[in-house]
Amino acid sequence: MAISKIMHMNSEKNRNPAQHLQNALEYIQNPDKTEKLLFVGSVNCPPKTAFEQMMNTKKMFQKTDKRQGYHIVLALKPGEGTPEIAYDMAKRFTEEFLGDRYEAVYAVHVDKDHIHSHIVWNSVSFIDGKKYDYKKGDWKHVIQPITNKLCREYGLSVIEAEYVKNSQNLSRKEWQFEQTFKEMIYRDAMFCASYAGSMEHFLFLMQRLGYEFKPKEYLTVKMPRRKLYHRLDKMDEYFAEGRFKYCFEYSSMHIPHFYSTDPTWKKRSNMSPYQKKFYGKLYRLRMIEQKRFYVASAKYAKDLMLFHKLQEEYLFLANNNIRTIEELLEIRESKQNRIDEITKIQDTIYKQNSSKKRACKTDGDWRVYQKWHIDEYNKLDKLKVEKKEAKGMVAMAEHCLAEKLDTAIDLILEDEEIDSTNKVKIPEFVAEKVVEADVMVMDSYLESNQLFEKKPVEMDPLFCEQIQQSVEEEPVVYTEPLPDSFNDYSLLSVEEKVKLYQMTGKEDTYLMVEVYFKRIGHPIYCGEVYDEAKELEIAYKSSLVDEQAEIIAVQMLVDGISPESYSLLSVASKTKYFEFDMTDNNYNLNLYKEVMRKMNQKMSSSELFEGYQEIYEAKMMRRAGGMQEKKWDRSR
Repeated sequence: MAISKIMHMNSEKNRNPAQHLQNALEYIQNPDKTEKLLFVGSVNCPPKTAFEQMMNTKKMFQKTDKRQGYHIVLALKPGEGTPEIAYDMAKRFTEEFLGDRYEAVYAVHVDKDHIHSHIVWNSVSFIDGKKYDYKKGDWKHVIQPITNKLCREYGLSVIEAEYVKNSQNLSRKEWQFEQTFKEMIYRDAMFCASYAGSMEHFLFLMQRLGYEFKPKEYLTVKMPRRKLYHRLDKMDEYFAEGRFKYCFEYSSMHIPHFYSTDPTWKKRSNMSPYQKKFYGKLYRLRMIEQKRFYVASAKYAKDLMLFHKLQEEYLFLANNNIRTIEELLEIRESKQNRIDEITKIQDTIYKQNSSKKRACKTDGDWRVYQKWHIDEYNKLDKLKVEKKEAKGMVAMAEHCLAEKLDTAIDLILEDEEIDSTNKVKIPEFVAEKVVEADVMVMDSYLESNQLFEKKPVEMDPLFCEQIQQSVEEEPVVYTEPLPDSFNDYSLLSVEEKVKLYQMTGKEDTYLMVEVYFKRIGHPIYCGEVYDEAKELEIAYKSSLVDEQAEIIAVQMLVDGISPESYSLLSVASKTKYFEFDMTDNNYNLNLYKEVMRKMNQKMSSSELFEGYQEIYEAKMMRRAGGMQEKKWDRSR
């Protein structure tokens, strides 16, 4: 198999703009890596003078700045292929991908366990001077498919990495975001390993935290809701296959790491209901880390990693005495207006500076100008500081408005107390019974390490029940006949697709689309399936909003509530008409807005927020009351 990746080379500042391009060409033609240049070739230029010829092309079309070139790597699987095959593949790939428009050099490196080739080409075409334009999706739809086609022709195995659900074909921004969780994975693995007495016990603890193990691969884990798998032995030699088995013989209880801080020291007297929402989330996240093995804390990794941001948002509200959404909107608007005012003052001073400077003719004029310049620029310095502070407050207000405040709201009860000792309760493990979901992971490990006996694993009843439910769940797929060709399918509107799929909101939309694409023989591109599934979900939510809003508005009219009398209803009376989705605040708000539109209620944005918030809070209080009552019943 061969995996490709593409990189670009921008111009270098403060020296030769094409330095990166020159370095890349020199690197790929290293004699020590290419069997004395035996496996070096080129298209539309000689390899030795490729850089000079590329620069002449840039100068001829006056395009010597910005992006200088591109670099593709084609890596074969260790043990597969030969240098000759890799060289021929690189040559054919370059000719097919670039055609006869760009100067390019390709070379095969044989100094590593896996044979791999490099292709570097000029960003400017020597035919017409047009720059190569890499578009989003080219890797997925053009580069890797060519690589896979060549692999099949040479009898190499093909990895359909871009066609599977857990594709690693991520944008750089997505990839960098995924990497931020490696430290949390490592900390959790070390903590579990320090308490585990065996490999079975270690897997049990990691799964209780919510981690997923990749079948048939040694200690390769993924966080829930994330895309990338990570091998623990690559994070630390402690987890190496030949070493980790001996670590269980020595107990070394690690201190649990907390990303959250104890919120009880923070300002929490005389909080408004809106401030309590932020404080409540702070409290819940702290409890999640203390009960990490009982609530599968890895699911909340993103919230925990951003705990510091949530803390700043809460302190921003508390320190500025912002008690409602309306006050938050007002302060955001007032600070934005002040930013606009400062910008106008700055523009005026800059324009005056230019005109006064041009008007200076004599030494006296210059002295007057310099005095004015010093006074005005002192004023500008103060304005810049004020503008920076105002921008910070506007940004913080935006973050507060976007914060999802119902995270784990049904998971932690408000009367649960934080343990000030920072202790974490470790679940009991008895190696007597086995849970089906662990079999593949354990068998993979045990087959590769005969020093371990296959010992069954026991999980607590609640966790077993969750596992069993996930195993028994059947994927929800379409039941209505859909077109037998992708061309006919693409002609359907998104609304028609939603109806044909008979969506209910409970199905795995990605899997549903993937199953259909496989049925009609359409290539399963991860990005395409994801985009299609996302579009279907948005359309379904939109249709659901329209449908539910119509039902609510009609019910109100049937109950004798006219558009004029709606505003006279109590909050409790309004609450009974709305069924909110506690996991989707955006859907709730859109539903409320649509009902208000159908009821001909003309409101400003702040009034809509206020009306929605009142109903949402009333429903949450009622729900919390029901939970407390159930808890009391159980205690009896």
